Amino acid sequence: MRISIVALYSLMFGLSLTACGADEDVTPSAGAAASDFDGQFLVTDDLGGEFSHQSPRPRARFVGDSTVDVSAGRHQIRVSVDGLPETGAGRTTDFNRNNTMYTTRIEVDGQSVWVGCDPADVVQGWFERTELTEATISGEFEFEVIRCGDYFSDEEVAVPQLPFRVRASFQNLPLTE
Repeated sequence: MRISIVALYSLMFGLSLTACGADEDVTPSAGAAASDFDGQFLVTDDLGGEFSHQSPRPRARFVGDSTVDVSAGRHQIRVSVDGLPETGAGRTTDFNRNNTMYTTRIEVDGQSVWVGCDPADVVQGWFERTELTEATISGEFEFEVIRCGDYFSDEEVAVPQLPFRVRASFQNLPLTE
């Protein structure tokens, strides 16, 4: 009988955490408060989705001279490119397809679904680095998404608006590499 009571309390505790939003990744390591975030970024898509350095739990996951990976909560965008000069400003269309992705919540058939979206094998888009210092990077990019999969299972999600474009601008993001 004791095991049943403990199990019941555990179930009730788990349900209360879920109801309070614990499944939204609110651990302290999930990222800084918006006011503590260094740099700025804004990510938008053709479906009306948007997140930025002012969203809850912004985080610069990995930022290098040709890679930008930022998130806010579960929203995330990662882009890696080749073909930029070693220093200064530059523009390229040579994306590293395996390191380019977009994660967001979209509306499909009246339901909100978390999805991970990918570009085509040859990514359609561009990346422009407007400034690169010893400590920060600034610029913008855009690419086309052709496939979205369920965030948890990667099972393909029928998004009627595919393909769609994702855009990001970023200023003074601290380099992490």
